[in-house]
Amino acid sequence: MTSFDRMTQRAARIVENICSRLDEGLIARLADEPIDRAVESFRFVWEQPFDPAQFHRLIGGLVMHVKCCGGLARTMATTEMLEDEAVVLLAQHYQGAFELGYDGALLDIVFQPALPQEGIDSVLEGLAEIMKARRRKEYVDSVFARYLDPLDAGLCRAIAKHVVEHFGPILPQELLLCEPSKLAVRIRYLLESIQSARSMAGQLCQPLPA
Repeated sequence: MTSFDRMTQRAARIVENICSRLDEGLIARLADEPIDRAVESFRFVWEQPFDPAQFHRLIGGLVMHVKCCGGLARTMATTEMLEDEAVVLLAQHYQGAFELGYDGALLDIVFQPALPQEGIDSVLEGLAEIMKARRRKEYVDSVFARYLDPLDAGLCRAIAKHVVEHFGPILPQELLLCEPSKLAVRIRYLLESIQSARSMAGQLCQPLPA
């Protein structure tokens, strides 16, 4: 077996490993389902009238509950730290009905004076979705870091060549028009494009042929 053949086989194994670990069902089990179970078991009592301090305790409590249920509470976080983390998550990512960010979360509650529970539930659901997105990103980042960092230029070219040969029909046209040397520095984008195309088609990522 030549060194070129060994490089080709190694590239195929790396793509297979990454693709199998980006299986949507696997990501859902690891990232989404633990948070969904934690949210379902989260209990709270909301006292009227609206109080920002109570709101901070509520969202901080949800963050702590998710971490405890998901086995992520590895450090002793204070109540203030958990509340700050929840506020930052809302500020950066919350999609409110009236406004984005932390202020949007507040508006979703105070604009439901007749049914405040609905507004609170909406905010907690939004916060849970934000935490799931963060957990997904952390997981995907860890997969790519494990298999792609660091890689030599020759192996990157071999991976790009393997991806184009086996998945060319589902890759964006812009990628197929790129020179191989340019594709070699866009390995993550190549593999994420495969996953995106498979997800849109309702297919799970299967092990690749050698």
